[in-house]
Amino acid sequence: MVEKANRHSEVDAPPKSMNTFSDIARGMQHAVNTTQEIIEQHYMRLFARYFDKNGEPLTVTFNLTPEHVVQAPLVALIQPNALALEELTLEMAIKIDQATIKKVQTPAKDFDLERTSFAVSFASGKRTSAGQATGEDAGIGEDNVINIMMKFKQGDPPEGAARVLDEFYKAVVMQPREDPEKK
Repeated sequence: MVEKANRHSEVDAPPKSMNTFSDIARGMQHAVNTTQEIIEQHYMRLFARYFDKNGEPLTVTFNLTPEHVVQAPLVALIQPNALALEELTLEMAIKIDQATIKKVQTPAKDFDLERTSFAVSFASGKRTSAGQATGEDAGIGEDNVINIMMKFKQGDPPEGAARVLDEFYKAVVMQPREDPEKK
């Protein structure tokens, strides 16, 4: 069923129990954005964990030989890479319950654009990328099923974090051991 409506009319909105295709797309975009925020938080926690409240790096001293030690910042001894979302594939079957034509006025207000808004519900069963029901789920299936495949890859640290870490890697050098009798 296709209904014509103005941008803000009551006919415009699907019933509260229905989702629009735009709602689903925004939800998927939110999920992708959230994975990026998780990666950002990883690096913030990384630096918070290896530096004190004054911004000084936490260090450890290694006795290499009786004459030499290495004092190394802990942050230089860890692998800072995080997993990053490389690919997200969603397979879902949706049923268009209602299509509404919406008018949107252009900023110049010289003409109206029309677009269709789809009120949708999830169709039953698992589907292939071609939309076909699969194996034992053909004809049976469950409502609200979305097949999701996520591929992760090891991501490099952000440029700023990589530069800071590089300076700490360079700071790890062997030093002569201090003679306790000279103190």
